[in-house]
Amino acid sequence: MEALNLGTDYFFRELSDSFFRRQSWADPAAIGLGVAAAPCLVLLLVAGMLVRRGQYLNVILILGVAMMGLLMVEGINWLIGGPRPPGISEEGMPGTSFASAGAYLSCVAFFMFAAVGGARTQGRRTAVALAGVCLLVVLGLGFLELFLRMEYLTAILAGWTAGLFMALLTCQLAGVGVPGLIPSPRP
Repeated sequence: MEALNLGTDYFFRELSDSFFRRQSWADPAAIGLGVAAAPCLVLLLVAGMLVRRGQYLNVILILGVAMMGLLMVEGINWLIGGPRPPGISEEGMPGTSFASAGAYLSCVAFFMFAAVGGARTQGRRTAVALAGVCLLVVLGLGFLELFLRMEYLTAILAGWTAGLFMALLTCQLAGVGVPGLIPSPRP
């Protein structure tokens, strides 16, 4: 796994260094802030959609799962995490990493958006298209974390795995789902 992490770090180091040398307008800190802010805004959108339906307990459940999952990821990182990649500035990112908190949060947020938004659509094709767009956004945010060298590839994969597990668990507990696409215990 270390060879995979170092190989992807070397590839993205060369790629991002050449990009930021050519593009003086691109600020890595601003891009990193966008990577962190997008899932938070989507979670607020999901909460708003559920509040509008009057499903207040589901709002508490989804936001609670997101917060508890972030605490879980940070606890795992503190217990068994390794050093983070050097980053764009070569000074290194603070802290240790086993699972990416950003990948976890993006997976939970966009999966819940696909589940809640897909349940509101009329057709299955629209729900599948919404889920596909959400998947592309999650993959894009993970790519940006690699591109900015904020995390290693294995940390992003671990964050996605934890996020997918927690999102599926939340869908089962909240009874949110798209028939035939995302399972729901309630019809």
